[in-house]
Amino acid sequence: MTCIVAAVLLLAAGHAPAQPVLMVNLEDGAVVGDIVEVRASAASDSGIERVEFSVDDQVRATVRKPPFAYRWDTIDEYEGEHRVIVAAFDGAGRARSRRIRVEVDNGLSQGVRAHHDRAWELFRKGDLERARLAGRKAYRISQADPLAVRVMALATGIGGDYTRALDMLEKRPVINGQPQGDPKDYPMRGRIALELRGIFHIRRAAAEKDVARQAADLCTAHDLGRELAALLLAEGRAAHPEPFATPAARLAVGDALAAAGDHAAALAAYGTPPAEGPEAAALANRIALAQMALGRMREAELQLQGRINSGRGDEGTRAVLGFLHLRQRQWQRARDAVEPGLSRGSAACRVMAAYASLALRDFRGAYELAEQAARRADAAEVHAVAAGIFAQMRQPEKASAELMEALIRLPQSLDLLVARGFQVAALAPGDSLGQALSFFDGALQRAPDHPGVRLGRALALLQQKRSREAKDLLARLAREERGAADVQAAYAAALAAAGESLKATEALAAARRLDAELFPEATIPVAAELARRAARYRLMPVLTPALLAVDERR
Repeated sequence: MTCIVAAVLLLAAGHAPAQPVLMVNLEDGAVVGDIVEVRASAASDSGIERVEFSVDDQVRATVRKPPFAYRWDTIDEYEGEHRVIVAAFDGAGRARSRRIRVEVDNGLSQGVRAHHDRAWELFRKGDLERARLAGRKAYRISQADPLAVRVMALATGIGGDYTRALDMLEKRPVINGQPQGDPKDYPMRGRIALELRGIFHIRRAAAEKDVARQAADLCTAHDLGRELAALLLAEGRAAHPEPFATPAARLAVGDALAAAGDHAAALAAYGTPPAEGPEAAALANRIALAQMALGRMREAELQLQGRINSGRGDEGTRAVLGFLHLRQRQWQRARDAVEPGLSRGSAACRVMAAYASLALRDFRGAYELAEQAARRADAAEVHAVAAGIFAQMRQPEKASAELMEALIRLPQSLDLLVARGFQVAALAPGDSLGQALSFFDGALQRAPDHPGVRLGRALALLQQKRSREAKDLLARLAREERGAADVQAAYAAALAAAGESLKATEALAAARRLDAELFPEATIPVAAELARRAARYRLMPVLTPALLAVDERR
């Protein structure tokens, strides 16, 4: 029953007071936990100057106008009986109050593990507020238990304090000046801790205005993503030892190897697809992805086209073929390849079609396809193509936000890290290329042969008038990427800066032959403009087995 407190408040000396009825939503004897909103309301608020809310005779809140409410955080209280006091005061300081007995029970007797597991389960479901509360309960039980520290870091990160959350995961806790726990446990490196550390580094980067610090956070998240992928691979191998008993086991281990970046081993794990069965097309599609990652583009194309022509392909086969054509910068062929998969609701085909439409300058079509894909899958690929769309529409904040979401879901992707560098180079105010160099330098340390990394760094060097270094970097890249218009144009700029005008003219002509729309002029664009065009030309499309699996589960 709702407690009703009759509060007789004198309105003025010599006049009969109005008698509003103050109602409190807590019942005497109630059992409460988490965050409790204690609400007081009156039939008439006339004459009420303030309402005080107290717990165990300690004033916690004073509210001077309706609504009269106090959010009581019971997690900070000891378990057991408490008294909640609600008092209404008139202008003369006269009051009527009611003491309500309640029992606080946050389940702390269940122990750290129960609340740790509950917090992580809620976080996985996207119930962030309840996950935060569960994490705080674990920490209330013990501030030294690594499980409690881990989920308190989760709670702290959900609250937006990413630096403190990272400190909790990476540094030993100190209580009363004494370090706690085993030094070998810090920084935490378990599966959950690695994932959280990566997420919080990316979230902190998203809020960071200093580009160099942002790049450092994203590079750290990349390293943590690779470490997590290696850990998941070890778990996958333990669950599915060789020789593989089923095609599903081959898929599980092969996908884990691909996520860890070992595409040759993934190819071996996938083996030879069975002639038929539910996993036949799935294995064949992943084999093609692994072949592409190893540079065996023609082999992958023949295999994919053969399956489609023989009727043994599925939507995933078309998505992978579209991805291959995107990598070849054959935009219309990519769009045509995935077209049959669109009518069947394929998320992977929609993402590849969105990339192709973006390259063909059909922004509305690309946006609609990305929206449709987002309704099917909250995947890195969906956020990555959305980032590309917003970048081309020159909406830097939305482009950055979407790319950060992609990185959270696929932190070990170097392509996404490089894409952030090109975003900054194309969209940041001021010396955009100089700012982007932080990303390209960080990526170069992790993948010195990545074409996008080398191009971005060379353009930044050109901007800094370091033409000899840029020329040396681009000379090799131009030989390797003969079909890349942006590379040929950048090489032309480096040659011109080095005084080799004839060779520069030839390189620019090669760029124009490859993409006359992107490089129509007879003069060489400056480095900053080359970076903007490279960001448009170099889509950095992403396709992983995880997105193919979304369609396979339908």
